[in-house]
Amino acid sequence: MQTAVMLAALPVAVNAPKGYLNIDSGSLDFSGPLQWILLLAALGGVLYFTYWYAKKTRTEGAQKREQSVRQGSESQAFQERALHLGLRPGEARTVERIAQRLAPKAPLNLLNSGQGREFMMADLEKRIGRREREIKVLGRIKLCLEALRSSDVHEREWVRVDANIAVWVSKQGLTGQEMVALVDDEDEAESEGLFANLDSVSGRLLDISEGGAAIDIEMDVERGDQVQFWSGDPTIILGETRAGVVSIEKTDETTILHLHFVDPDLRELRSAILQLRGEDADDE
Repeated sequence: MQTAVMLAALPVAVNAPKGYLNIDSGSLDFSGPLQWILLLAALGGVLYFTYWYAKKTRTEGAQKREQSVRQGSESQAFQERALHLGLRPGEARTVERIAQRLAPKAPLNLLNSGQGREFMMADLEKRIGRREREIKVLGRIKLCLEALRSSDVHEREWVRVDANIAVWVSKQGLTGQEMVALVDDEDEAESEGLFANLDSVSGRLLDISEGGAAIDIEMDVERGDQVQFWSGDPTIILGETRAGVVSIEKTDETTILHLHFVDPDLRELRSAILQLRGEDADDE
């Protein structure tokens, strides 16, 4: 647009009276009408670009809103159809995720047609087969570890130090790398609650070593779960430390978690242990 305005103004500039376009010593002196024409052309270009950008932004926003509304209505229709076929709400959401992965543009068509349902069943059979193989492997590993537990005489590998300090503890889900071996996608992991973290709960650190710790705390965890804890005592520096629950010791008054550390920061951990023993970390 700017170029067209300049070309249209060129004859006017060439035929302008003397003084409007001066040529002195080989240089052009832009003055008079030509200067205003160029200014208006530049202003017109800026206004055109601003109008184009605003129109493009409005169009994209409207398309996104329309797509969101359409996806919401499609999801609701899928859920209603799945419930009508006898699936429970949680099962319906899982089937919807599977259908969206198999047919992103028309997941409801899979559920409404016999061939589509056969396709989903074939996919589920493959997924179940993979899970069954994983379960067999995990079962053999568990049997092997149980045999080692019954035959070995375990001695304490690290000396534990009495602590009795306040700590904060939260339940920890599996990491992204660990999830790759267990599930096909993050949506499935979230549906199974594997990424869910609970709010932190206060407890007492009873003792600690380089390999594990014992914490007195009221928390809904089971053997094999993972937690992370950090110091709640301003005099003891210990950041978030990840640990697995080895065993749970319950009495009428207390619940003690016996933990094994998972990839701890040994430098920070040893410094905290020395602080608890009343020693200077620099003497290590």
